[in-house]
Amino acid sequence: MTVECFLDTNILLYAATGTGAEVGKRARAYELIETCQFGISAQVLAEL
Repeated sequence: MTVECFLDTNILLYAATGTGAEVGKRARAYELIETCQFGISAQVLAEL
């Protein structure tokens, strides 16, 4: 399987908890999740 992008822990954290000064980062994280065919690793899930 080929993916367009690989999401790291920070992207998932911003999507889950981005508030206040991080609202822009949260919006970008949502954009990546919604528009990219992405992959994540077991390590990213464990860190999350």
